[in-house]
Amino acid sequence: MLEQDWIWILLEKATFNPESGNYPVGILGLRLKHQLTNKHSVRSAMDVVAESVKYLDGNLRLVGKGNESNISCWNNASEHRRRLTEALHTVIRRQLERESSVAREGLEPPVFEILNLVSGPHTSRRRWKRLGNVTGSRVHMDAVVWLRAPSGAAPRRGWALARPPATGGRPRYRVVTAYSPPFVKPGTRVENGSCLIGVPCLQVNTSDKDAIVTIFADYAAGRSEGVLYNITCCAGISIALLLALSRDLGFEFDLYLVADGYFGTFRGNRWNGITADLVSGAAHMTFAAFSMTSARQKAIDFSVPYFHSGVSCLTSSQYRVVPLSAFLVPFSIQLWVAIFCGLTATAIAAAIYEWLSPFGLNPWGRQRTKNFSLASALWVMWSLLFSHLVAFKAPKSWPNKVLINIWGCFSVIFLASYTANIAALFAGLFFHLRVDDFHDAQLLNLRTGTAKGSAAEFYVYKENPELFQHIQRYGVDTLEMGLQKLRDKQLDMLIGDTAVLNYFRGNDPGCSLHLLADSIFDDAYAVGVQKGFPLTEVISEMLLKYSEYGYVDQLQKKWYGRVPCFDDRLHRFNQPEPLSVEAVAGVFIMLLVGVGVGVLILILEHIIFRYALPVLRNKPKECIWKSPNLMFFSQKLYRFINTVELVSPHHSVKEIISNLKEGQIASLFQKSVKKKFKEEARRRKSKSQFFDMIQEIRRV
Repeated sequence: MLEQDWIWILLEKATFNPESGNYPVGILGLRLKHQLTNKHSVRSAMDVVAESVKYLDGNLRLVGKGNESNISCWNNASEHRRRLTEALHTVIRRQLERESSVAREGLEPPVFEILNLVSGPHTSRRRWKRLGNVTGSRVHMDAVVWLRAPSGAAPRRGWALARPPATGGRPRYRVVTAYSPPFVKPGTRVENGSCLIGVPCLQVNTSDKDAIVTIFADYAAGRSEGVLYNITCCAGISIALLLALSRDLGFEFDLYLVADGYFGTFRGNRWNGITADLVSGAAHMTFAAFSMTSARQKAIDFSVPYFHSGVSCLTSSQYRVVPLSAFLVPFSIQLWVAIFCGLTATAIAAAIYEWLSPFGLNPWGRQRTKNFSLASALWVMWSLLFSHLVAFKAPKSWPNKVLINIWGCFSVIFLASYTANIAALFAGLFFHLRVDDFHDAQLLNLRTGTAKGSAAEFYVYKENPELFQHIQRYGVDTLEMGLQKLRDKQLDMLIGDTAVLNYFRGNDPGCSLHLLADSIFDDAYAVGVQKGFPLTEVISEMLLKYSEYGYVDQLQKKWYGRVPCFDDRLHRFNQPEPLSVEAVAGVFIMLLVGVGVGVLILILEHIIFRYALPVLRNKPKECIWKSPNLMFFSQKLYRFINTVELVSPHHSVKEIISNLKEGQIASLFQKSVKKKFKEEARRRKSKSQFFDMIQEIRRV
């Protein structure tokens, strides 16, 4: 009878010790599930028994009369006792069927567990595996390992194929998934509850196996929606493969989203996410963007890969707003203050050296026509600092020659450092990064994040623990959350699966996202199943056929073929961008400020010329304003006070008009033109005087 299409079911006593009975693998068993009984249930049951006994007491004809006084457990029951027991059982059953209020008052129906005798995944020792339960009139059962495999199929590890023998039923599996577009993404659910795109999937908040089984039982009965679960729709490449496999292999499935949203990492001696549900038995399979990692392969089994991917970095290509003070960013504020304080101190030292040197440009040295004042020293220091090719008074004293050369070395270092830093700044603002591995130092300087429990996080943890600690500060629960933070400028870089990030990049509203270089790690997606799952090999064979016939390529073209941002014309990331006005707007503002300060100084000069100079010229010679020491600060001011004849500004205007009339326009812009004309006139006069003197000598 084991070789025919029979189903063997053992009762509760036979399920306690599977070894003693030498039962074959694949047999079924029923066992009452022990439940906690509350006082209300006991009271209700006692009321039913009491009502039944009271009914029998008034109807003794049902059991007849008996005079048994000594009842012993060692003796067989008498005919009277058997009639009494049967009558009491019948009355209690009728009482329960008639008294519907008992059920309303809280009596819960018994739960019988459906057991299946299987062999261990790594040993030949047999064990009872719980497949489902019978609760009242409801039956929920998962895949069964039957006594005999179908013809032509060999058992695997003592398991037979999970198909019922000639019963016409289809096995049912629980499938867990998680959102990862385009492999699994939310579908569209219409008003009547059906899915316009995709298949129904449940959103649950638990990973407990028994709770998941109960939720799907309630879902099948149409109960508890919105309390224990919510119904949504799931679509995508992985869901399409699940539908194809269920059709071709002849099984049904219950699909749900993992409670914590993670794919699975091993932390604190336990798994989380999808991997935890597969290990605990809450789910039999997973169809998602589920990566085959070495750690997961130790806990669960995988089919052959159906999609090859990798791990990449995603960043936003939107240019950062350039601040007006961008030209000051290469150095800190403290460094700028130190530089200009050093410049002023060096200028004062140079002016003092030249003023006190017997060989310097000063009034009491070699009586030169020019003096090296404090203004001259400032002009020299500023010119050397920024490498200005302008004429300035060269100091003549030896201390100043040494000091000026040292200041020149300082200026070269300053200018080189500033140029390098400003170039790096603009490179960071207008050029895109490139990351080739997880050991790139710039990843530690950026706000880099990844999805928790993902394969990308596992690869980072394995390759660079320091980077793993860094990304924990910016970790996100899902890649969708990371994408939003990337758009909101809360993240600089997002690490994830290349296939998923490519889909996000292609569907970005502003086409402002791009991947940094190629994949850092090679990765592959496969169907994850429980250890020893009977359909693993069959699923792998079907996936290979799908790839061979081009079905997987068709799915890829369907979900990737019409994304708007994959047009090359919209992505010119490798082409350099010219600098805009906004990038150097701060320099122009500084120039305008300089023009405004010049206007204020011009007004101050006119005020001093009109009101201060006449008063200072009338001061006595012993006044400090007429002292030669004033030339330390300004030689021109000293000459205006003491020697130069004051000319009205109107005279300068008349001189300009005269030059325009004479056609000497160049003299308005070149200071030496007028001097040149005067020098030529003087030479002509000297030559004529020399010629007259020679003629006079000849006559004598």
